[in-house]
Amino acid sequence: MDSKTLKNRFKWVFGVAALLFVLLGIWLMLGPTARMGGQVTAAATVAHYKQSQNKRGSFLDAQMQPIALPSRVGTQNRSYPDEEAAKAYGSVLGYSTDMYGHFGLEGLYNEVLLTPADDKSTDGQNVQLTLNTTLQKAVAAQIGGYKEGAAGLVMNAKTGEMLACVSAPLLDLARFDEQYETNSKMDALFLNKALLTYVPGSVMKLVTSGAILNAGLENEQYYDSGRETVPGYSRPLHNYAGWSFGKISLVGGLGNSVNTYFAHQAMNEKIGAAGLEKIQEKYLFNQKIALDFGNMEASTTNMRTEDGREDLFQVAQTAFGQGDVTRMSPVHVAMITATLANGGDTPKPYMVQRIVPPDTKKLPAATKPTWLAKNVLRKSDCAFIREGMLVSANGTFGKEYVAETGVRSKTGTAEVQTNGVQLVNQWLTVIAPVNGEDYIITLMVLDQPLANSGRLLGDPVKAIRKILNEVTK
Repeated sequence: MDSKTLKNRFKWVFGVAALLFVLLGIWLMLGPTARMGGQVTAAATVAHYKQSQNKRGSFLDAQMQPIALPSRVGTQNRSYPDEEAAKAYGSVLGYSTDMYGHFGLEGLYNEVLLTPADDKSTDGQNVQLTLNTTLQKAVAAQIGGYKEGAAGLVMNAKTGEMLACVSAPLLDLARFDEQYETNSKMDALFLNKALLTYVPGSVMKLVTSGAILNAGLENEQYYDSGRETVPGYSRPLHNYAGWSFGKISLVGGLGNSVNTYFAHQAMNEKIGAAGLEKIQEKYLFNQKIALDFGNMEASTTNMRTEDGREDLFQVAQTAFGQGDVTRMSPVHVAMITATLANGGDTPKPYMVQRIVPPDTKKLPAATKPTWLAKNVLRKSDCAFIREGMLVSANGTFGKEYVAETGVRSKTGTAEVQTNGVQLVNQWLTVIAPVNGEDYIITLMVLDQPLANSGRLLGDPVKAIRKILNEVTK
């Protein structure tokens, strides 16, 4: 082979290698979502490549302060003006890098962030969120240390506007690339747990209370001995720590979180599996709901045998949030709590305030709040449940704090098995009236030692006070 032929062959090999390198770069820029599913045409690939050379738009918080800025033109990498905030936003905001693509809101709004508002510009558009950075950091300070997993959110009960949404463990966006090898071994870092479902425990009693009211059993007296027997089963159900409460009705049963009361009422022929399924359907169980910050995993229960017959033991267990497949997400718990605050109407949570052109002098219209469900319960029934939440709040926060703030709340402690170890998921959902509006604060901590039962966040008054202090500013 002469030197000229060898030289031409070398040029050909080099050209192919260069083309493959460019295609690999485009493949990486498409992000994990595009790479793992769907067809990408040649035209779309070229368009995406051209688009990726635009200046990536920024994420802004509710006060129009930047959360994530473009690193430079022609790169998908980010810079973060507030590194503490970048950690608090974590997997909710998600990442954008040349090496690893896009995830979270960065992935959901990738096209918007890269697409100019008009033909005269090469700058992508900005996305303004409803999230308040100071409040985001306040929530992260309360739950960010839970390496087993946690989620916390603050939402306007009437509008569904999300003021804060945190998922732990916290993903440090400012150091994402350098920590990727370590982080990639921890799936929990990349999940927005506010949208995923977990065993709810006693927060489920807020839903079951609606079935009891629908059946007209709210004032029926029940004598609680601390245990309840399910017909056909030898294993009795117990209250937390074996406590008994004597004669109680719905307000006392909810306020003191009495498992036996809810199991007994759910097994009443006026309720049963059908009655629980009816109220759960109104509360949008078994529906995967698309939100502007991701898909909310469907909350589930199952109180039927394989042939469709009622499973009475699962009815009783589901009533207080411990059924075999009973799962709820923190966002859904917040929606249900908001329904009770609103007198029966369920708002649609949202996190994107508006899309903002980079050089605009006039802000586009903000997102209009919408309802996911209306008249889930009667207003009087919501007020009845809130009375039970008042009793619960007095026990959790103390009467003095409740009188000072007007909060209503419900806790939950769900027993779970993780790698053969008995642990608990802990929940707290709060209605907090501030300046004439109700706000929902929902917190969840996963896989805590059984000894921590009933002691969510150590000092719930301190935790909620710190969060509420930022809401009132």
